Amino acid sequence: MRVFVVGGTGFVGREVVRLLLARGHTPLVLARRSRPLPEGAVLVEGDIAREVPDLEGAEAAIYLAGIIRERGQTFRAVHVEGVRNLLRAMERAGVGRLLHMSALGARPEAPSRYHRTKAEGEALVRQSGLSHAIFRPSLIFGPGDEFFGRVLRGLVCAPSPSSPSSGTGASPSDPCTWGTWRRPSWGPWSGASRGPTTWWGPRSTASASSYSW
Repeated sequence: MRVFVVGGTGFVGREVVRLLLARGHTPLVLARRSRPLPEGAVLVEGDIAREVPDLEGAEAAIYLAGIIRERGQTFRAVHVEGVRNLLRAMERAGVGRLLHMSALGARPEAPSRYHRTKAEGEALVRQSGLSHAIFRPSLIFGPGDEFFGRVLRGLVCAPSPSSPSSGTGASPSDPCTWGTWRRPSWGPWSGASRGPTTWWGPRSTASASSYSW
């Protein structure tokens, strides 16, 4: 299957591209400029914040784009307008399946613009009418990630985000490794779901399954 991947050159995106290749799929990776990709992946040049080019025969799409700081790009441009642009491109191309990565703590009333714009992106996906899955991971760390490297080098603590749990109150951040998150029996690769599902680490109580290709 040809799968259009937005955010395929970032930390999570690179691993998702490798995972797709390992499962026999062809990732079409959107990037603003030429980037080295694993053998079998196809580079599609374009900018998600402006307009998504032709999806080149894709049968499904994955949206992984996200920023944690507004440097040159804004949260709204990436988390909201980027999602809107992909949905329009999917409609033009007749692509009907989307896996969307949001974030733990995404909700309209969140105190941070990061989480509020993530919630807006989720709303666009839900309103699209597409077959979709939305997943809200906590912090994902592993070889090549930038966030935890900065935390360790700076000896600082990151604020702990929270999200609604299955009961009352909030569920604290529980970072997970990429190796755990990518396991076929756990995380956003195991089943099918149309609603947001939260994972915040190996001790997550989320029981809903998610998308499969």
